[in-house]
Amino acid sequence: MTPVIQPQQSRRSHIATGGFVGCRIRVADRLGIDVPGQLSVAGCDDVALAQQIYPALTTIRQPLAAMSEHAASALIKHSRDNSPLRGNDIFPGTMQIRESTGPVPS
Repeated sequence: MTPVIQPQQSRRSHIATGGFVGCRIRVADRLGIDVPGQLSVAGCDDVALAQQIYPALTTIRQPLAAMSEHAASALIKHSRDNSPLRGNDIFPGTMQIRESTGPVPS
């Protein structure tokens, strides 16, 4: 099995979710891989940990409150009048650019 991060690779990018992101950055550091110089790391959900680790993690912030409210409203409406549930509503996220990503090499 090939490790996810290998020190001999040229610049790469990696996206992970949850606690795995901090692990990726720590493993890269232990292997002597510079984040973001050699490896850009980004995550999803913009959890509190994203700002607490070093380097601070670039993430995608999702509008979780709006998404939750929309889902709850749809379920309540469905329970009252048996209206169809749709699964294709789009909620745009925003990129939170921090220290864990760098420019693409030329």
